[in-house]
Amino acid sequence: MNTSNSRPKRRTANNGALSFEFISTDSAAYARERELRAKVLREPLGMPPGAEIFPFEDEALHLVARVGDDVVGCVMFKPEGKTGRMLQMAVAQGHQKNGIGTELVKTLEERLRHDGFHDVYAHARDYAVPFYEHLGYSIDGKPFTEIGIRHFLMRKAL
Repeated sequence: MNTSNSRPKRRTANNGALSFEFISTDSAAYARERELRAKVLREPLGMPPGAEIFPFEDEALHLVARVGDDVVGCVMFKPEGKTGRMLQMAVAQGHQKNGIGTELVKTLEERLRHDGFHDVYAHARDYAVPFYEHLGYSIDGKPFTEIGIRHFLMRKAL
């Protein structure tokens, strides 16, 4: 996928310059993205490094939030026609609750609208449902178990 769009820089709570960038799996930041996903999303579940990797990584859209060379947030998007799945949303400990997750979703949605996507869905962990609802996502159906924890299918029209 084309990775040309990026978002203007802003300041984090610790006064570092925060930037948002779409990257490819060839980028040096991709390894840092995977490390963040493993640490935030898989390690707490007792899953080993590598469990965060999906077979469609090369075809996915990858968005990272960076402070300098450090990847402090990320989200992926897997296209499926004119819709697709947002997944692997993670923000580093110490950078959470600073609006980085919200900015990641808004930046991704802006890019998806620009690229002609009609809607997006996510499998949200139960504790993340209020976050997604605040951003305009709605629960679609009953809860289900994925990677051993409760999730909800959430959708949003773009």
